Amino acid sequence: MRIAILTDFLDFNSAYSLVSVVASQVAILERKGQSVKLIVSKDCVRNGEPRDQIRYCVPVYTPVAYESIHDLSDEHQAMAAVTAERLIDELPDVDVVFTHDWIFQHTKAPLAEALRLCADQTRHVRFFHWIHSTPFLKRDWYDMERYGANHRLVYLNESELGAAGEQFNSWATFVPNICDPRIVHDFSDQSWSIIDAMPALMNADVVQIYPAATDRLHDKGVMALVYLFAELKRQGQSVCCLIVDYWSGRREKEDVEPYMEVAQRNGLTSDEFRFISEITNDTRGISQRILTELWSLSNLFAFPSRGECGPLVLPEAVLSGGVLPVVNEQLPQMAERIGGYGLKAPFTRMLQTPRRPDYERVANDIIRGLEHDGFKAKTNVRTTLNMDTVYREYYEPLLEK
Repeated sequence: MRIAILTDFLDFNSAYSLVSVVASQVAILERKGQSVKLIVSKDCVRNGEPRDQIRYCVPVYTPVAYESIHDLSDEHQAMAAVTAERLIDELPDVDVVFTHDWIFQHTKAPLAEALRLCADQTRHVRFFHWIHSTPFLKRDWYDMERYGANHRLVYLNESELGAAGEQFNSWATFVPNICDPRIVHDFSDQSWSIIDAMPALMNADVVQIYPAATDRLHDKGVMALVYLFAELKRQGQSVCCLIVDYWSGRREKEDVEPYMEVAQRNGLTSDEFRFISEITNDTRGISQRILTELWSLSNLFAFPSRGECGPLVLPEAVLSGGVLPVVNEQLPQMAERIGGYGLKAPFTRMLQTPRRPDYERVANDIIRGLEHDGFKAKTNVRTTLNMDTVYREYYEPLLEK
């Protein structure tokens, strides 16, 4: 599929939210193997643009708030004609065009007129026009019948979808915008390779990232996480627990295989419980940046460590945002470190006879805790507004119609 995105950007200033939206759209489409051509103003400042192949061809014009398309000045009529010629040159090999703020603003009459002028030469293209802000005052160039049956609307919410289609005389579809760079286009390549290897990081109901040195897996209570996540799954939750293992080289490494075997015997797949070294093939762990990016996906930090003096990793996980902490009630210094907040669970401590906690009760407490609106909102956004879900649910049906 050959796709073009039309904007009249004069620069790629990320403070302008629409720049992030377009950068996210490019990232989504290219991640799924689509060929994307980004068309911008011929004088667009080339600083931080989201890709290499950009066509700088839209003429620059002085914005004027016209009452009607018939009021266009000679200068703007000439500009519309030149823009139409540029589009004819750029679109013969394009199947689909997405436009952003090209028609539905009171200063965009020249750009709208350009689309009308090249309508005959672009009938092979399917145009989808994003409405980012509903215009308060209707203008005659907002009427989609001016451009042809191959022009459609994209609206940003379903609540007003029908009204938008009626107002602008067009069939309309809903496609959510994404402009959160943490979830969309600003993750590092390594983070995306980890997510691709373990898709549940994006899609599971309960996600935990747990750093643990490979020579201290037992002391860090990793086996307790195996049983806890198995119980969460038994209670109907989709789960994902990624152990971020690393070896300091100071003590003998523990074998991760026994943990994986117990996980599998308890019904957890490699997409639900895994060590990161199995993905990266590197026993040295990952950088702090990658850890922070992955933590932004989590909503749980259960901490079954058997011994901690000043638990550094706990406040780090909490600061990642939207994380329910579950601390070992046998180690009061854990709760102390985060102001006494979070759930408490009867995990084992050092020099104590090992005992099996009531994982069913702990899992029940976690599920109830995650029912808080803050956690539910984060999980909903992560699972529904990520690149893979948005492409599958919205772009793919749109492109295949």
